[in-house]
Amino acid sequence: MIHITTVGGVTADIELKESTNGAAYLSFDLAVTKGYGANKHTVYLQVWAFGTIAERIVAANVRKGSQLMISGDLPIIVIS
Repeated sequence: MIHITTVGGVTADIELKESTNGAAYLSFDLAVTKGYGANKHTVYLQVWAFGTIAERIVAANVRKGSQLMISGDLPIIVIS
């Protein structure tokens, strides 16, 4: 895994969901601006949060446009 920390804007309102075994979770996209000047562009990261972290994000009233700092593992997908 690759560990990242970044800041970006939430692209849509967040909805807390519940798995079939009753665990709270949510997923949302985070728009992160990268580069400067002519090289400036936006990267979209899909963020997943589970359990108490997901509940804390909802309790903090995070919604579309909120700026978040996230830190976590970036999964690597290997296709062979």
